[in-house]
Amino acid sequence: MDSALTVHRLTFAFTSMYHYLFPQLTMGIVKGSFLFLGGLLASTAFGLYPHVLPANTDPARGLTVFDSAAAGHGLTVALWWWIPGMLLVLGYFDVLYRNLAGKVDATVPADAGRSAVSTSGTLLQPAPLPGRLGADHSSRISCAPKISLPEIEELE
Repeated sequence: MDSALTVHRLTFAFTSMYHYLFPQLTMGIVKGSFLFLGGLLASTAFGLYPHVLPANTDPARGLTVFDSAAAGHGLTVALWWWIPGMLLVLGYFDVLYRNLAGKVDATVPADAGRSAVSTSGTLLQPAPLPGRLGADHSSRISCAPKISLPEIEELE
């Protein structure tokens, strides 16, 4: 128990188990910790203002908000690019959520993606899914070779 890694693993295991047993309580704890960290960052920023990076030797050599800001024209151009960019992002998410909305059917057909071995020992390919490449599925090309069982044993 003297190893830091062991203590970390035990802490992680306890936290995971506690979250699994009491999810409502831990979500409140997570929200509270986010608020606490945000408050720490905000109080640090307000406490240091106008300095972004204070200097140890001479306060006049520190980096302030006004010294580190871009020129007015650059900030104006950035704002005019940011607004349409954010509108594009919001529109993209709207399209995604509208197209992908609804419940997901998690059932898998019995023959989907599974191979079977025939009585002669050859590996059978799965049946093509209906409605993919025409009614007769003649244009479907199988990339997987048909391998007999003795050849598979030789490969091992």
